[in-house]
Amino acid sequence: MSPALLPETASMRQWTHHQELLVGAFSARCAGGDGSGLAQFLPPDRTTFFAYGRQALAEALRRVGVVAGDAVLVPGFICRDALVSLAALGAVPRFYAVGEDLTTDRNELERAARGRARAVVAVNYFGFPQELGPFQDCCTAHGVQLIEDNAHGFLSSAGNKPLGRRGDLGVLSLRKTLAVPNGAAVIDNRPDPPPSEGSVIYYDSPSSAEWRFRLKAAIKPLIGVVGLPAARMLSVVREIPTAGAARAFPTHAHEVAAEKSMPQEAFSPMTVRLLSRCNVDAERARRRGLYQWCHKTLADVREVRPVFGDLPNGVVPYGYPFLFLGDHRTLITESRRRDLLVQRWPDLPAVVEPGAPAHYRSIRMVSFLW
Repeated sequence: MSPALLPETASMRQWTHHQELLVGAFSARCAGGDGSGLAQFLPPDRTTFFAYGRQALAEALRRVGVVAGDAVLVPGFICRDALVSLAALGAVPRFYAVGEDLTTDRNELERAARGRARAVVAVNYFGFPQELGPFQDCCTAHGVQLIEDNAHGFLSSAGNKPLGRRGDLGVLSLRKTLAVPNGAAVIDNRPDPPPSEGSVIYYDSPSSAEWRFRLKAAIKPLIGVVGLPAARMLSVVREIPTAGAARAFPTHAHEVAAEKSMPQEAFSPMTVRLLSRCNVDAERARRRGLYQWCHKTLADVREVRPVFGDLPNGVVPYGYPFLFLGDHRTLITESRRRDLLVQRWPDLPAVVEPGAPAHYRSIRMVSFLW
C-alpha cells in the first residue's frame, strides 16, 4: 500500500528513514481520478474561478459591497498578501486578535467592529474549521457580511459541511492543496446570489505560472536522489517573479511598499485539465495520513507543541502546524533528521509585525505540497 494511503490507525514511524517513500507521500499530483467529488466543494452554480486567492478575496469583498473607505475586520494573524485584496478596493483593515488556539472571542470582535464596518473575514487556519459562532453574532449585531477565508482548507469539511460554504461567501485557494499551476475560487452562498457578470476578470496569460509548474514537476524526482535541498528548490521556484504579471494597487499610509501587489494572471486552462484528473478521496487520505504521521514523528521533540493535536473527521489539513518553543537551530536539526520541509507561516502584515504576540511568530508548519 502506498504510504500516502496508509490507514490512520497504522504506525507510520516506518517512513522516517525511507526518503523514497517520503517523496511519494509529500508530492501531490492530480492523477488517477476523474474529478468526481469536486462539485460538493466547488458547486458549479455558485463558483467563480480566479488564478490566486488575493483576486478571489477582492472579488468576495466587492460582492458584499465593500468600497473605498470601508472597514473590513481581519485577523492580525494573517498573511500580508491578504491586505492586497483590501487595497484593491481602497478598504481599510481593522485587526482583531486570535489566541494560541487560533480562535477569537465575541469581545475581541466587538472591539474591532466599533464604528462602521462592511465585512468580517474568518480564517480556517491550516484547513481546520474556525468556530463561527462569535463571527455570526458580530454579523447580526453590526449588520456586516461574513467572508469565510478557506484558502487553507480546500477539500476540508466541518461535519458534513464543506469549508467555504458556511459564510455569506467563501474564498478557496486550490493551488495550496493541489499540484496545479494556479487556481482559486469564490463561492457565493447567499440564498439568491446576484448574477456575477460584473466579476473582475484578469486577462494576463498564465503561461508563467504553467512554466513554473512544469519546472517544479521536473525537480521533484531529484528529491529522492539529493534529499531536502531539492525539495527546498521547489519553494525557490514558487517565488520566481512573473515578469509583467503584477501591477501595484495603491496601499494605505499605514502599510509599506513591501506588501505585495495584485497578480493579474488569468485562471490557467492547465489547472482545468488537471482538476479533471483529481482523485479527491486519495488526496484527502494523503493529507490526513501525513498529519497523523507528523503528529507521531514529532511527538518526541519537546520544543514542539501542536496547534490542534487531534484530527477531527472531515478535516483535510493544509500542513502540520505547531508552535516551536526552542532555538531555531534545534528546529533545523530536528527537521533535517526527519526529512521534513518546515516553513514559517505567515509573513505578517507590516503594521502587525512590530507588536505581534509571541505565538504569531512561533508557529511553523510541515508542508504537505512538495
